[in-house]
Amino acid sequence: MQQYGSFRNSAFCDFLGLALLVVAIPMVYWNEHFAVRTHSGLGEANASITEVSAVSISDENDGKIIHIAGRAHTQQTLHDSEFGIDYKGIRLQRHVEVYQWFESVHRDRTSSSSSSSSRFLRNRNRYQYEQRWSTKLEDSSGFHDHDKRRNPRWMEVKPALQYAGDVRLGRFRLPRSLVTQIDASVPLPITKKKITRKLAKRATIRRNGRYTYAYIKGDGNRKDRLEVGDYRIWFTGTPPTSVSVVGKQNGETVSPYKTQSGSEILLLKNGIVDPAQILGSNDATQAGDIWAKRFVAACMMLIGCLFVLRPRKDKTDRARILKPLQYLNDFSSSVLVSSFCMLVVSGAAWIIDSPVIGIALFAVTIPLVYQLVKRSRANQIREAARQIEIEATNSKRTRRKRPKRRRRRFA
Repeated sequence: MQQYGSFRNSAFCDFLGLALLVVAIPMVYWNEHFAVRTHSGLGEANASITEVSAVSISDENDGKIIHIAGRAHTQQTLHDSEFGIDYKGIRLQRHVEVYQWFESVHRDRTSSSSSSSSRFLRNRNRYQYEQRWSTKLEDSSGFHDHDKRRNPRWMEVKPALQYAGDVRLGRFRLPRSLVTQIDASVPLPITKKKITRKLAKRATIRRNGRYTYAYIKGDGNRKDRLEVGDYRIWFTGTPPTSVSVVGKQNGETVSPYKTQSGSEILLLKNGIVDPAQILGSNDATQAGDIWAKRFVAACMMLIGCLFVLRPRKDKTDRARILKPLQYLNDFSSSVLVSSFCMLVVSGAAWIIDSPVIGIALFAVTIPLVYQLVKRSRANQIREAARQIEIEATNSKRTRRKRPKRRRRRFA
């Protein structure tokens, strides 16, 4: 507790609080500026988007933002040489899992007694091990019992992912960034006769529902049971499927559309989706990322306010700029101050491109200022009453400690 008190009253605490505020305020402005650009760009795109047919390409729409819906297809055949799979589709993926050891540590607190009958608690680690499938290699060198439980250090059969180079949506050619977003995978069959000799000797084909698995034994493992180092492989492919795309027409391809606010729009949705739904999706608005950054910045700003506005032993030890805030030294006041700063910075970012939202954010700060003034006056009165009470108590103590005068006796 003494160390916490010294840290709380140190200059480093002031520096840390100011550093958090210096980082948080530009972070809030940059994040809100990005939200403004995204909001303005989506509004501009929604007003000027053009519906086009995937069957024909019109030169009149070149450079405009367009919406295409249709069936994405390819004439290219993807090939996996180790397992002899030929697939005519958009994507071919080999999934690989390895059977491995996994360690979990449980900490138990046990009481012990010494010869003097005094008891104390001691932490004791309890290690448990289990075997399961995993797509990533688990390093067993850090295990507590690593001599008896060892995982393979490298994968003999590695995962693989292939995409077709020429994927078309009608007559439009889709760029690689959109092809990777097409998600309509289906399981593919595996035939033992097509597997290479090196792997076929140790391979066993099993079917579980829609999926076909190839179990390959590790080097030196027995065939009659499952052991660490065994592999489980299955394949999935993406066939021709319906997609919807929003972007700029650039000849026979689609490229990112740059709005006047500076944001870029190139979106794909699986299935036949109208442009309003695509532009209002989370991928377009990026609402999840924006709110996550807002939360991080709010936490940093709150911690910074708690450090800067903390109560101090020396009342004169406070910068002049913080003198009006000297009575806002509790948690609730720090929450109000940090909220006020966030709203002001956010309003400054929104006021130019969207005055309605900016003015609304500034208006919300009015009740916050009222609450801050009210709390400051109440804390000031409370502090003055406490000082009067302390002075009264000290004066009573000095009166009690004052020695009594002896009366002189006259003969």
